Amino acid sequence: MPIDAYSLCPGGTGKKIKFCCPDLLPELEKIVRMMDGEQTLAALNHVEHVLEKHPDRACLLALRAELLRAAGRLDDLVPHAAHFLEAHPENQLAWAESAIAASVSGDLRRAIDCVYRSMEYVNEQLYPVAYDAMRIVAQAAVAHKAWEA
Repeated sequence: MPIDAYSLCPGGTGKKIKFCCPDLLPELEKIVRMMDGEQTLAALNHVEHVLEKHPDRACLLALRAELLRAAGRLDDLVPHAAHFLEAHPENQLAWAESAIAASVSGDLRRAIDCVYRSMEYVNEQLYPVAYDAMRIVAQAAVAHKAWEA
């Protein structure tokens, strides 16, 4: 998907890039091109490099979480999701990634709570990762026969 200044910030802020993170637009464009080209590890390395210069930016933290999942680095997702949530406690994506991380680590109760919290922070748009979180947590609940979930 092409990205420009009028695209929504991929960090779940609900703002357009122009009003959220215009200084990162060239980097975001590069990362999205790598992702579109299925260069997951290169994109992940680039996000991590940019995060060194711009720590705790929601767009970069959200992209890193997505790329960690795509690369199958789920053990790295758990501490990253905790950091994302700590840096942005009112962010739909931070809660959704925390739900996925809790599900991966086997904490189903926390995963369910995080999905609910993610829904609390939906403004105008429900981001795809929120749907992913719902699906992953539901699959974990079924696998654990947690029917009450």
